[in-house]
Amino acid sequence: MSINLKKLRKFSFLSVQQVTKKLDTFVQATIVVSFSLMALLSLFSILTRWFTISFLWIDPLIRHLILIISFLGAYLAIVKNKNIKIELFSEKLQSKWKDSFIAFLCSATCFYLYLGSYNFFLIERTYGKTELLGLHSSLLVAIVPVGFILLSIRFLFASINHIDESHNDE
Repeated sequence: MSINLKKLRKFSFLSVQQVTKKLDTFVQATIVVSFSLMALLSLFSILTRWFTISFLWIDPLIRHLILIISFLGAYLAIVKNKNIKIELFSEKLQSKWKDSFIAFLCSATCFYLYLGSYNFFLIERTYGKTELLGLHSSLLVAIVPVGFILLSIRFLFASINHIDESHNDE
């Protein structure tokens, strides 16, 4: 039984592209919903203050929405290849592997940050308390590890994409 490696590589790349496309669409939709919700809540908060009514949960919720939008915005920067790049290895690496290696290094860095933020999440789950809208503080802190793992996955997909592009150039 022989396996055709070209077909396998093409299949795996297509499935990575399909997953990436669906994830990109989900992130874009989440940004639109989060930003719209943030704008509406801000407007609602301003209007209710004119009538000396305030809801204490609106401002912390807006802050958490800003954190969500920040991570998802960083994700979209990776998609559009507009993220900040530090060119430490640009002169030392071959040009066809440079982009893939840098994307993989960024993925590893984001994964390392994910591990640290996940440990913080576990500590918060153990010692945290009920906060905004009756939610446990660990649920609110979970935005950070989810954001970093999302960035790590996207950089990994970008690395795979660069590898496939360099194989197609050959």
